[in-house]
Parts: sequence; C-alpha cells; structure tokens
Amino acid sequence: MSATPKPVARVDAVLRELIPEYLENRRRDVARMRLLCAGGPLEELSRILHQMKGSGGMYGFPRVTELARLMETELAARGPASLAAGLAELEEYVNHVTVVYVED
Repeated sequence: MSATPKPVARVDAVLRELIPEYLENRRRDVARMRLLCAGGPLEELSRILHQMKGSGGMYGFPRVTELARLMETELAARGPASLAAGLAELEEYVNHVTVVYVED
C-alpha cells in the first residue's frame, strides 16, 4: 500500500517571505470555520471562504481557491454542516503542502 503523495504548490519566489504566514493564516481560518459551522454567524463563514477563494491563486495555491469555491457553493446549497469534508481536505492540504519556489 503506497502513501498518498504530498500536495505540491509552485509559488513565485518573490512571495517566499509571505508564504509561511499565509499558510498559518489558512490553518487559523480552518479552526475558525469549524467553530462557525458549529453555530457562528454564517456571514463570517461566507466572508472567510470568499477571501480564501480570492487569495489562493494570488499566492500560488490554486487548490485553496478550488476548495474554498466548492465550500462556498456547499454552504449556500446545504448549510454549514455540509462543510466537514471540505474543511478536512483544506486542513490536510495546508498542513502538508510542499512549496516549491520558482524564479521567473
């Protein structure tokens, strides 16, 4: 049985100093969204997802954008209880992504 390969993000090298904080902020977002799913204001949950959807691609993490987009759709269609799988996948991603810095 083979282990699941770690996700890889190719990030512009000019962002090198910003990336650790960006990923840490996404980890905090996951924790905050879990609390919000358990009974917080949905407007805040929606705001976090919207911001994450926009920032992922800008920082070189299209998977963050994709997951946030999917969760935003789920939230609108089915409510916060439907986000458990997406949050778990996002958490796994931001905790294990390998960042490869690329020069232009």
